[in-house]
Amino acid sequence: MPPPVLREKSFMRPTVENPFKFQLKLPWYRKLQMAVATVTIVPVRLLLMCIFTFLAWIITLFLVIGIKEEEILNKPLTGWRRKGRGLVHFWSLANFAAFGVCWRRIGTPSPHAEISALVAAPHSTFLDVMIALLVGRLSEIPYAVSRVENYRIPVIGQLIKLVQPIGVSRTDKDSRHKTIAEIKSRANSKGLWPPFLIFPEGTCTNRQALISFKAGAFIPGKPVQPVLLRYPDSWDSVTWTWEGPGLALIVWMCLCKLWTTLEIEYLPVYHPNEQEQSDPYLYAENVRQIMARALKVPTTDHTFEDCRLMNSAKKANLQVGDALVEFRKMQKKLGISFEQLNELLAKFSDLSHLNKDERKVDIETFSKYFGLPVTDALRELFSLYDRDGSGNIDFREYVIGMSLISEPASADETIRMAFKLFDRGCKGYITRCEFNELLLDSLNADKTAADALFDKVDSLGTGEITFDDFREYAMNKPEYAALFTTYQRLRESLSSGEVIEEPSKPSEKPQTPTKSLGTHLSLTDKKND
Repeated sequence: MPPPVLREKSFMRPTVENPFKFQLKLPWYRKLQMAVATVTIVPVRLLLMCIFTFLAWIITLFLVIGIKEEEILNKPLTGWRRKGRGLVHFWSLANFAAFGVCWRRIGTPSPHAEISALVAAPHSTFLDVMIALLVGRLSEIPYAVSRVENYRIPVIGQLIKLVQPIGVSRTDKDSRHKTIAEIKSRANSKGLWPPFLIFPEGTCTNRQALISFKAGAFIPGKPVQPVLLRYPDSWDSVTWTWEGPGLALIVWMCLCKLWTTLEIEYLPVYHPNEQEQSDPYLYAENVRQIMARALKVPTTDHTFEDCRLMNSAKKANLQVGDALVEFRKMQKKLGISFEQLNELLAKFSDLSHLNKDERKVDIETFSKYFGLPVTDALRELFSLYDRDGSGNIDFREYVIGMSLISEPASADETIRMAFKLFDRGCKGYITRCEFNELLLDSLNADKTAADALFDKVDSLGTGEITFDDFREYAMNKPEYAALFTTYQRLRESLSSGEVIEEPSKPSEKPQTPTKSLGTHLSLTDKKND
């Protein structure tokens, strides 16, 4: 057999495989501290927080008297209303202090007129929502993006509206375009609006890496100021991720600590060049690299869509970490959408559950999926997925393999070649006898498996498989078209006396593949680097 497909460094696993997981460890003395604090300092803190929140709410009600909600959200406050926000700011900071947060600033915040946005990262806790109060000046609190549903929260909703966020609605299909238009409008207001505060990662992580930045804050092409967030305490009581302690426990731990330290570091203002102004994704990526170097953490191409895949994996009874594929990288290099990834996850679930003991996909599990014994053709096809030569494939390898196989294996030329293997005499259809003969004699399949596969392809039950039937099935199951054409190439190699080499071991340097489907995929992989 020819050596496996060439592996690209661009598809190597990230340094941090799961940035959405945090494992909490509470030693006995921390549990004792929490027990004592629960009956001593926690009640005092809760009482102070209720008082300060109530005072801020009363002042907010006074500031919004006589103006409609649309004006609050869509027009910058002026005059005494804008200055009055300073009182709300003061009591909100007092509330923050009552919660036990001690903060310190490093660096110099830029004047608001010089920047369009404050870009804060990493986003790792619910406490980050208070950053607007800490980075802003009195009456010049940065605005953010908020769900419109948050405006209806009792008491807190009025405080949120006073910050004048950009509201987004999940039920409005045009909400994303409206948000982008509003960001551009405010960025070009020449100081009428304060800067935009954004957490470009779009979701919480464990601070071990910076995931992909969303492009929203960078679309206007205006200067931004990066802001680094650190929680340096030895007892990490703030990290709130998709896998880890829940919000109630985190709030309780923070209330039980004597204090929670927050460091806010301002980096120099980043001025985009012409290329970055026209390409917000490039702009976002360059800012991310600067912030990652300052934080001394790596970057990954994980995104919020990876979290959505984790939820899908959980529903499919898979390990949630198995669904993490670095969505941004897969989208950029393979042109694959989230919906396609979700479909592949469902297929991988069906495949992996054939091995109920360990839920791993090895060559034996692969053979069960196809209903075929382990042959050279099946081994070569499996090698296209097994990128690290471990003998098992995970969901990441499955996605890459399927993406590289689907395009060439789904091409009409490839499908016609596979169809001709069965259609003896070029009749235009395949009989059950012809179909079974190839599978039984050439691929060593048993008659039960061959009959079952024939019935699947012959969806109308006519007893014959037309090219249209074959093509429809091959489009949905491109592995079969790839398998049959691989068999054809192996058969032609044997008939011509060509020596078929064994695959290289993972530690060996890959050789140049012979001209085959594997070569086609190798070149496709190279093209996407």
